[in-house]
Amino acid sequence: MPAPRFRVALASLLFVATAAAGERIELDAERSHAGFRVKLVWLVGIRGDFPGVQGTVDIDRFHNEAVVDAHIDARSVHMRVAGYAEWVRSPEFFDAGAHPDIHFVSQPFPLRRLQRGGELPGSLTLRGVTGPVRFTLEAAACARPGRDCPIVAHASLRRSAFGMRSRAGLLGDRVDLDLRVFAASDVDMQPP
Repeated sequence: MPAPRFRVALASLLFVATAAAGERIELDAERSHAGFRVKLVWLVGIRGDFPGVQGTVDIDRFHNEAVVDAHIDARSVHMRVAGYAEWVRSPEFFDAGAHPDIHFVSQPFPLRRLQRGGELPGSLTLRGVTGPVRFTLEAAACARPGRDCPIVAHASLRRSAFGMRSRAGLLGDRVDLDLRVFAASDVDMQPP
């Protein structure tokens, strides 16, 4: 009879250890932001910025992995020219009225990438269309990325893949994205 009790105790211990290994870190929306750039045909880029990136980083200490879940309010875009900002919020570009949330969820990735840099694959939902995207994390500029310096990631996508097909004769299809995020808490995001 001790064998079944032992299995139950072991299963309970594993459940508790796994639950304790997980941490959720909120992004610091005050210091985190995103940006985009798209080129006009004559190779001049237009740039926009989104303040207040919100979301979480779920850390699995048992596997030394993390998952990023970030949200950007498409209505919050800032650009140098107010008319451009209104246009990129319109149905021709982000369609922020119908789809205000730009949402990225990464696949699980090794925590060491926050320090060393590397690929950050995941899915991006933009204009109600979800598709794969691959960000590249920059190597950290400090010993505690997300706390003492931003975690910086870049990606490029085709705007046509997300339903942005207007003004094809004026705008390039490639959109470059940049993320600079900080953690809201003082939790260490490094592997042990």
